[in-house]
Amino acid sequence: MKVFLTGGTGFVGSHVARAYAAAGAELRLLTRATSKLAAIEGLAAVGDPRLLLLVAGKDDPRRYERLAADLNVAGQVRFLGPVSDMRPLYAAADFFVLPTRHDPCSLVVLESLAMGLPVISTVFNGACEIMESGRHGEVLADPADIPALSAAMRWLLDGPTRAQMREACLALRGKLSFDTHVDRLLGIYAARLSAT
Repeated sequence: MKVFLTGGTGFVGSHVARAYAAAGAELRLLTRATSKLAAIEGLAAVGDPRLLLLVAGKDDPRRYERLAADLNVAGQVRFLGPVSDMRPLYAAADFFVLPTRHDPCSLVVLESLAMGLPVISTVFNGACEIMESGRHGEVLADPADIPALSAAMRWLLDGPTRAQMREACLALRGKLSFDTHVDRLLGIYAARLSAT
């Protein structure tokens, strides 16, 4: 299993969590720098030794390494440092986690969805407006609710659930494209101009 986390450090850095099931199945989860503590706590609360959290980004990992050690999951968390090409991490991930307290519109959530990764995030992330909770992942009401986060993570351990969500996420690609965004903006401008 692989879990993917991103660090907000001036680039789309990522924390990838890798978990390998006994049968060789993989699950990956993603989350953001301000959410690393919650993600590590969620990982510990899941209690599944197959999960391995790989963390990429420029942040100093010592604080997070201490927390992982305190929660007895240090062997399940790896810090990768800065990552210049996120594509291999998206390809390796099974789902993305960003239990953010505030993010007007997280690009990494949109990228994750476009790459077919179910997302666990919060109502405080504007990017979740495009998601349907339960179809594209899970939108949590409270980023500090570790039991809800770990329950969502546990839910995404199920391969058939992730496969269904992956297809639903990939179906969002058209809505997430740059061309679609520009067309919508031009439509808004045209409507405003014609109204004046």
